[in-house]
Amino acid sequence: MKETLTNKQIAFVMFQIIVGYGIVGLPKKIAELGGTGGWVILLISTLIFIILTNMFLYLGVTHKNQTIYEYSELLVGKYISKVIIVIYIIYFTLFSSALIRVSSETLKITVFEETPAIVLIINYFLILYYALIKRLRVFARLSEIYGIIFIIAILIIQFIMFTSGDYINLKPFMLLEDIPAYVTGIPQVLFSFYGVEIIAIIPLCSKHNKNAFKYASIMMAFIGFLYIIIVQSCISLMGVDSIICYKDALFVAIRRLDIPYLEFLRRPDGIFIMAWLMSLICTVIGTAYAAVVLLSKLFYKISFELVAATYVIISFFISIAPRTFLQAEDLVTFINNFGVIPVLLIPTVLVIVTKVKNRSKT
Repeated sequence: MKETLTNKQIAFVMFQIIVGYGIVGLPKKIAELGGTGGWVILLISTLIFIILTNMFLYLGVTHKNQTIYEYSELLVGKYISKVIIVIYIIYFTLFSSALIRVSSETLKITVFEETPAIVLIINYFLILYYALIKRLRVFARLSEIYGIIFIIAILIIQFIMFTSGDYINLKPFMLLEDIPAYVTGIPQVLFSFYGVEIIAIIPLCSKHNKNAFKYASIMMAFIGFLYIIIVQSCISLMGVDSIICYKDALFVAIRRLDIPYLEFLRRPDGIFIMAWLMSLICTVIGTAYAAVVLLSKLFYKISFELVAATYVIISFFISIAPRTFLQAEDLVTFINNFGVIPVLLIPTVLVIVTKVKNRSKT
């Protein structure tokens, strides 16, 4: 049975998958690449991913009630389509597996210092399997609830950070001579925007999802705005020179906040960690679900539950394969580079083929 979502659910699913682990190290990366003018990198990246979002939506709406598994075969043939599907399966599997590992290591370092990382990883996979067998609509509703909570929490925290920071730390806002550096820095922040490709496995109906372009574009623009706010608030609070010294600069910046008048909420880092965990869980579930859906279509004779269980076992071994945290981060870097194929290259080719075929019919 096709599982379609409302326009709002599609937007929140996108938000929850995109805004996850990437925001923790984003301030450090942007500060290194562009200093106080790093917001330009995020602005350009946001515009690029708004275009990519609409490309995925165009493919879904044009080939209504189909996923990339079906319409890629119509566009490029059976054999090339299978190659495309395998690429997406590998990408989504590595994405979710690596994310579980690096986020577990980050949580161990920052919050659960006495808890072995393997315990956090196992808990992740138990939650993951339960969520996978509940299918897409349950995940979409979860994304809506968690997304609203996360947005409210992060906006409040960012407002407090701005009021506690120093405006002078944000200057100069931009240097014209640094524009080449801003442009060349874009490929290094792609990972923080990955997630729009989830649209490829959501069946769309041209009638019910006709406003999906508007909802998704607004959500992507909001994500870009949120990233800029997060980076700028960290810079205003710590300064560029301090931020580049910390991999988890966002955690460090939030932990510097101490608001006596909020009494039991005087340490907002606890609130942020809870909201961030919600977002991480949704990111892992969403990317893993995409891989399981494509696998279940390849092995259609096997039940979805068995495919999900097999996937979880394989993903578990992938997540524990890196011996150290640094090796796990190297895997994230590989995904950042490899992701260019399923996130940018493949949808571009499929859109061009769709346009050519539609024009040839007229």
